[in-house]
Amino acid sequence: MRILLACAVAAALPSCKIVAKTDTADGAAQDFATVIAGTVAEDWDTRILPRLRETGAPAEAVLPEVAADFAAASGQYDAGGQTEGAPSTFVVRGTGDVVGANLESRAARLEIDVNGDGGADAELQLGPVIRGTALRDALPFYVFTDFRDQIEFAKLGRALNDHAHGVLPPPPTDPVGQTVAFLGVFAMARAGDPIQIVPVELSWGAP
Repeated sequence: MRILLACAVAAALPSCKIVAKTDTADGAAQDFATVIAGTVAEDWDTRILPRLRETGAPAEAVLPEVAADFAAASGQYDAGGQTEGAPSTFVVRGTGDVVGANLESRAARLEIDVNGDGGADAELQLGPVIRGTALRDALPFYVFTDFRDQIEFAKLGRALNDHAHGVLPPPPTDPVGQTVAFLGVFAMARAGDPIQIVPVELSWGAP
């Protein structure tokens, strides 16, 4: 298999330009979705998780600040910053008690209490259907201008969400009342928007 990618060879060089489709041994071209899914898989442990682990801020600090002063919280914690007027993107880590769950939907989610008051402070999107492009927009080495058009950039967002879903451990049959530790990303365009975290790491039974 021959992948025609022009990627940075050192961590200090941030972008990875997708310049062509992949050719298989028999000369058939793979579609872009397959190419980018492979790129995400290669980047996951070497670039993506290290970046998010490094930039993740404590959820118990970020969530109250977002609620109290969205503009100030965006100025301090926004991990995106690629496009003026785009939603703010926050990388957070922490623990929460599960106070609600919907595991029947393809857009499965958990409602978590981070501050210990018994109410839901945020949702964890478990998928397989994961909404939004927060994960893509929190990673500065994926840049729109490295893609041919908006459609390909959107496929990158889908590939990242799909991979995140695929690496998460399955939730318990009845997760309500259990504690979960997480690292993830959420986006907000304005104060009061729901906090819907795309987790990239989950562990159950956290202290």
